[in-house]
Amino acid sequence: PGAFGTLVKASRVKASRSTTDDNGAVTVSEDWDFAAASGEHMQLHVKYLRAPANRSTGETRFYNPADPAQLRIFRTETATDITRNVTTMPPDRVKEFSFSAGGGRIAPLFDGSEKPLSWDAQPSYLRAILMP
Repeated sequence: PGAFGTLVKASRVKASRSTTDDNGAVTVSEDWDFAAASGEHMQLHVKYLRAPANRSTGETRFYNPADPAQLRIFRTETATDITRNVTTMPPDRVKEFSFSAGGGRIAPLFDGSEKPLSWDAQPSYLRAILMP
């Protein structure tokens, strides 16, 4: 159930990813579909034109919402390809996008009015988890 006991196991998982190369212009298409026995579900479809990724490192602290004295520290090295972002306005390379989620414990979080702010592909992600 995750570090803080808040995750729900998906009883059904479907994921597919494909790439096509048209004279060096690489298009990536991804589909993700998760569902839990308790009713939670998420579906995502995205198709975008790939570009070189930006490399970065960082540290994030995740506190247990039920007991803030418990925490996990994530140290990461990532490569991120920002394919669309509504605040920094890089060239828009997202060709198709759809997302839906709901049911069970997450139903109050998703009413259909959600608006994504950034579409980011992470072709490389290295993470170390520390428990102080």
